[in-house]
Amino acid sequence: MKKIVLGVLGVVLVLTAVALVAVYLSLGALVKAGVERIGPQATQSEVGVGKVTLSPLSGRVELRDVRVGNPEGFETDALFKLGLMRVRLEPRSLMSDTIRVQEIIIEGPEFTYEASLK
Repeated sequence: MKKIVLGVLGVVLVLTAVALVAVYLSLGALVKAGVERIGPQATQSEVGVGKVTLSPLSGRVELRDVRVGNPEGFETDALFKLGLMRVRLEPRSLMSDTIRVQEIIIEGPEFTYEASLK
C-alpha cells in the first residue's frame, strides 16, 4: 500500500513539474495573445506583436515588432511601430504595491503624425 501511495505522489510531482515547465515556456505566447486581444479594445485600432520573450525570474520582458495601427479615418496604416521594447523590473517588486522599473530600452521607433487642413 505504501508503494502505491509513493508511486501516485511521484506521478503527481512529475506531472506538476511538467505543467509548470510548459506554462513557463508558453508565457511569451500568452502575453502576445493578450496584447493582441486587449490592445485593439483599448486603442480602437489594430495592435500586433511579432514576438514576446519573458524571463520572470530575472524580471525581463522583451517585445519585438510592436505595431499599433491608426483608427479608422486616417490615411496611414500605423500610428507607431517599435522594433524592440525591453523592460527590466525588480522581480521582488511585483509582489508589492510599487513596481520598480530598472530599465526601459526602445529600439527602432517609428511614429506617424498626420495633419490635414480641412
